[in-house]
Amino acid sequence: YFMKTYKISRIIANKISSIFQKNKISFKDSNELFTGKLAVKKFDADLSSNSFTIVSLTHYEMCLIHQYLRLQSKKSGDYRKNVYLPEDYRVNAIIGTLTKKTLNHIGQQYIKDLENLTMLNFENFSEEERMFITSYEGSLPFSKLPSNFVNNTNLLSYLQGKRVLVISNYPELIKIQHLNQKKLHPKINKNSSFEVLTINPDLLFHEKEAFTLFEKLDALKVEILKYYFDVALINLSVLNLPVASFISTLHRNSLALGNEIYQIFGIAKDSAEKSKHDDHWVDLSSYRSGNEDTFLATGIIGSPIKTKRTRRHKHVH
Repeated sequence: YFMKTYKISRIIANKISSIFQKNKISFKDSNELFTGKLAVKKFDADLSSNSFTIVSLTHYEMCLIHQYLRLQSKKSGDYRKNVYLPEDYRVNAIIGTLTKKTLNHIGQQYIKDLENLTMLNFENFSEEERMFITSYEGSLPFSKLPSNFVNNTNLLSYLQGKRVLVISNYPELIKIQHLNQKKLHPKINKNSSFEVLTINPDLLFHEKEAFTLFEKLDALKVEILKYYFDVALINLSVLNLPVASFISTLHRNSLALGNEIYQIFGIAKDSAEKSKHDDHWVDLSSYRSGNEDTFLATGIIGSPIKTKRTRRHKHVH
């Protein structure tokens, strides 16, 4: 039994691996997956259009959508354990208490939101993603963008001169790093820059006492309406898709690229990634480890706050 399961797993893995040796894979009903250079070309083509909504779907969202569609076709059954009990703590924090009814509601919302996208990117690509592409009945370009695609596309050039709304839990870090744009990306037009506006979702959820996914989504919608912007950069885990979809209804562009948006601001996810860049980059894992206050005071993660000592004078009585 073990050997049989192992062989099946190897066959699936080999099929998926062979996919990325090409630049485009066609599935039934004209659905296509763009990879490599063609994925970058499709991404740049969207940026040059008047309207775009590009979302990177997490594997959890993909599994949830896949399970929802399976239930719709079978009219029976239940969600898998890894959808009920997400491994990602961030997913748990955003969604809140899960029931089958809740998951059905979320799945229904996701399917509806897919209709507003101009391109759907997969953060991962495994069996669930492949089966979704073959079964999806809508018309939507799929892609698997290469890592570090920010520097290999026209994204930085596109942002120049724009009012950019960044929805992230690290607004102060992003604002300070944004001051180093010309040092971080010397190839961009030195005579042009872009304006950054930020929304801190965790702070917003706390202030509005929003606990469930839909309460948080409503709070974000109201907050977004307060801003005038050209394009939104979004990192909201399982809220990426519905928030980007909502922004599309405002006739604004949005890029829900997950952690990839941090590359725009020279923010590495950990010290290993930071070591690949120069000293203008910062390490997100170090920032999260309790050095936020010193960073805001010095602009350098982990830098001590220097205070000038004054000599004590002896009082003569």
